[in-house]
Amino acid sequence: MPTPEEIQALTEEIEERKAEKQQAREEKQRKRLQKKRAEKLEKLASPIILLVTVLIGLAIWLL
Repeated sequence: MPTPEEIQALTEEIEERKAEKQQAREEKQRKRLQKKRAEKLEKLASPIILLVTVLIGLAIWLL
C-alpha cells in the first residue's frame, strides 16, 4: 500500500500533467484564433484596397 507521501507525489505529478495539457490546449486555441483573424484580414484586404483606389480616383477626377 502506498504511503501518504507517495500518494501526494503521484497526485502532484498528475496535476502537473493536467496543467501542461491545459496549457497546450490553450496555446493551440490561441494559434487557431490568430489564424482565423489573419484569414479574415486577408479576405478584407483586396476590397479595402479597391475601395481606397476608387475613392482616390474619384477625388482626382473631381479636382
